[in-house]
Amino acid sequence: MLKWLSGFFVTKYFLLLMSIGESTGYGVFAGICMAGGFFVIFCVPETKGKSLEEIQMNFASSSLDDDSLENANV
Repeated sequence: MLKWLSGFFVTKYFLLLMSIGESTGYGVFAGICMAGGFFVIFCVPETKGKSLEEIQMNFASSSLDDDSLENANV
């Protein structure tokens, strides 16, 4: 889904950004790429060297934590 939204954004606003200035367009797209990089660095868990079971347990425990927080607020 994000791929389609990104493609739409680029298609819709590319000519507008290029008419403002090539460096502006490049800067906007570079900023979006940097934001994506920061998301991967800080939000995506590391799975190198872990077994499939360990990865599944990690995601299961984080979803259980979310469920327990929702139930605590009720």
